[in-house]
Amino acid sequence: MVGRLLNELVTIAKTSKTDFALHMNMTPSGLSKILTEKRLPMLKEKWEFCNQAANYFSQHIYARNCYLKLQSVFPIVYDFDSRHELEQFLCTAIEYALNCDFAADNKAPSNYYDKGPYYMGDKMILNILCILISDEMVNKPDNEKFIFYSSFFNYDMYYDEIFKRIQSSCPEKMRNVVINYLVDLSQFDTLAVHQFDILSNITRIQEYAQMNLWEIKKQIDNPFILLKGKFLVYFTTQIDGTMFMQLINHKSYLTIFHNTLLNGNINKLSYTSEEAIKYLEQHPSFVDELTDSGINAIYNFLCMGYLVRDDDINRKENRVTLNKQMQKLFKQFLSDKSDFYVSTYAMTEFYTQGKTIVPLSGEIRIPLESRITFLKRFNKYITSNSHKKLKIITNDFPPVTILFTGSYTIIYTYNSTDKLEKLHVFTTRKMYDIIYNQIQYKIKNMIDLNYELWDTYINDLTK
Repeated sequence: MVGRLLNELVTIAKTSKTDFALHMNMTPSGLSKILTEKRLPMLKEKWEFCNQAANYFSQHIYARNCYLKLQSVFPIVYDFDSRHELEQFLCTAIEYALNCDFAADNKAPSNYYDKGPYYMGDKMILNILCILISDEMVNKPDNEKFIFYSSFFNYDMYYDEIFKRIQSSCPEKMRNVVINYLVDLSQFDTLAVHQFDILSNITRIQEYAQMNLWEIKKQIDNPFILLKGKFLVYFTTQIDGTMFMQLINHKSYLTIFHNTLLNGNINKLSYTSEEAIKYLEQHPSFVDELTDSGINAIYNFLCMGYLVRDDDINRKENRVTLNKQMQKLFKQFLSDKSDFYVSTYAMTEFYTQGKTIVPLSGEIRIPLESRITFLKRFNKYITSNSHKKLKIITNDFPPVTILFTGSYTIIYTYNSTDKLEKLHVFTTRKMYDIIYNQIQYKIKNMIDLNYELWDTYINDLTK
């Protein structure tokens, strides 16, 4: 394992193996045996070997955004603030690879070991977590699914230094990643509005992986991350604020832990388009129930296809089937008394790109010469609904659409790169209040949308 890692780092550093050998005070033939995995460094030399190699590669690799160079070996990584930070990361990675090789060489039963290592401190945990996940993703077949379970959706400030920094250096490697977050809604009771940004957290994760939310009724004492069938890590914070992470890879216990999670009292909160369509087919009265409960507000930070008609669907560039339930719901949104908010980003995005989204149907493309006519369909809703609150939000928000009703809070997300959509459905008033208050807290400027302003906007587009 360490031989493959060092070979990759030599390639990334764009240096020669001879130069690397000289830095390590080794002969080229001696280093070659390590690179070809014919022998390992002596155990007593491990620490010095790791430090020297990390120092060498950090000198040749470090630059702005250099983490992107590491995608072949570390698809999960973070942006390094300094060369020293990169050196620490590489030292930990090389030591990890050596430890795996030593264990394999001694035929240690690592998958059924009753003891596991622990890691202390933010930086060490950040490094080893990226290394552990990357190791699993790099050394497995491209079509293998990586299914994560975690209680870290609404983590507290102690973990910011770790989870806000982790990112993917290779989006292609994330195609088969599924992250299941177990959400304890009671934890939100103690959070201030500005402490945890739900919308940003959802969209940030869904940029590079499939994500599902599950409500869990049982309180989780120690936060954890489980990679199904691979490893479990759980976290504790000591009295002085120091963080510890314990690694468990005992196969039998991983199965027990996984089964306990799924057999617990959990409720599904996230739905793919296929799951939502199937649900609507089985519950055809759901849209009526949704609107009967009272639509309070719709926030549009995506360009949604409220104005789409059948003739738009029939254009040759659009090969979608319009979901009748969504069409019915959209008409209700525009005609009732609910508050209707739209961001300037969503408005300009449509005119420049010509794309609008109909949930459970897909993207609808409108050619440039037809976009003004398309937008003018909104005229009648402005003039005929003087009782309706229509407002433009000028500052940026995460790309989502949120529906607030008397019974539901629904967050709709759409990944345009992979054409993936998700609906996150909450039925508790608690989540309604949290998300609504977070939106109001972040709004910096809002403009009433009346007919005169809308007409001016349309005329400006035609110039």
